[in-house]
Amino acid sequence: MKKHIKIYMDFFDYSPSDFIQSELSETKANDIHHVDCRGIGGSKEKDYIENLIALNRSEHEQYGDKKQYIAFLYIKHIEFIISKRPDYEIQYDRIPHIYFNKIIETNNLNNGKITITR
Repeated sequence: MKKHIKIYMDFFDYSPSDFIQSELSETKANDIHHVDCRGIGGSKEKDYIENLIALNRSEHEQYGDKKQYIAFLYIKHIEFIISKRPDYEIQYDRIPHIYFNKIIETNNLNNGKITITR
């Protein structure tokens, strides 16, 4: 199992036989996608939960590795983490500055019920 998939599975306590839901829909996820892509050579420095999102194949094709959707994917992913693991303290400093600012501008996280500091 690839390192980033293991990180995702362990964080959400999934086993390989579990149904893993896409974070954008109620369909089965086929991919654990890096929101901020790893780049040429596949750097493992971006293998952390704040950067890993479960998507189905069509969502991956539609949103994956497209700069105009990165902030959207971070928002959806953070909302998903909050809903599934409210005990986890999200490491906002891991989100690249440009996307973090877009997240703040949307003020869309958890219906505005959380305060984000960086």
